[in-house]
Amino acid sequence: MKSIVSASEGFVYLGQNQVSSVGVTGTRTDVSARVQTLLQDIKQATSKPVAVGFGISKPEHVKQVAEWGADGVIVGSAKAALI
Repeated sequence: MKSIVSASEGFVYLGQNQVSSVGVTGTRTDVSARVQTLLQDIKQATSKPVAVGFGISKPEHVKQVAEWGADGVIVGSAKAALI
């Protein structure tokens, strides 16, 4: 983990590749608890901001990952669905 976060510039992106064992990318009803665990692990390994970009499609998801300690979110599939 330390080597990954030390190679990042600006912020660390927690996305599908890190949580691929919990499903596929796209909109969903809940954010996986695996995201919380990985987020906490990353936050312990770096002082860089961490943005979550997996499973975020509703305001409730943003609130949840913010409570877990995320510094930001990246919304992809939910935005694409609007187009």
